Amino acid sequence: MFELDTIKDKLDSETLAALKSHLDDLAGSRDAAKRESIDGRKALKAKVDELQTAHSKILDKLGIETLDDLDNLPDPKAVKTEADTSLKQFEARLKRFERERDDAVKAREAMVAQMTQAKKQTAISQAIAAGGFHDTEAAELLLSSRIEQQEDDFFYKTKDGRLIPLSDGAKLIATEKKHLVNSPQGTGSGFRDTGRKAAKTMPQAAFDALRPTERAAKMAEGYTLTEA
Repeated sequence: MFELDTIKDKLDSETLAALKSHLDDLAGSRDAAKRESIDGRKALKAKVDELQTAHSKILDKLGIETLDDLDNLPDPKAVKTEADTSLKQFEARLKRFERERDDAVKAREAMVAQMTQAKKQTAISQAIAAGGFHDTEAAELLLSSRIEQQEDDFFYKTKDGRLIPLSDGAKLIATEKKHLVNSPQGTGSGFRDTGRKAAKTMPQAAFDALRPTERAAKMAEGYTLTEA
């Protein structure tokens, strides 16, 4: 560093003061530039450290070790396309499963309905068979018109609203509609009951053409079906 004392004797006081002030300014500028350089290097190092940390995090997220491994990563667009395709395939399988489930539920319901109907018909036939009816079709129609189901069992609903077993319902019908019951022993051909009114008859074909409610009404009126 230049020593001002070596030439101060050769300069007047005014020039010496100006030169000293100028040298002080230069020293101040030098020190400021040095501090700025040091601060700049520190800031630059901090920025580099920040970028290196971010770089490491990005590599970790991507599952690679170096930027050279980027070329081995799958194309994001291809990955998205593959994901969309997989999603569509899953949705299609889900819809197919739902259809198969619904079909299975419908098939089960149909099977249960068939089994219930078969059980109901069996119960009716057994009750009618035990009732001694000669016109079983008419008796079954009357019995069926007043059947109610309670869980897995079937009952006959009387006129006063009571639920009784089908066998009791058949007996009640036999009591109320005596013309449907087999004739007592000893009343074979040649037997005439002159005290009875003429039986009401209806051809089978005409009876079959009626609605179920009309059939029940005819049976309740005491009609007997004939072949012609």
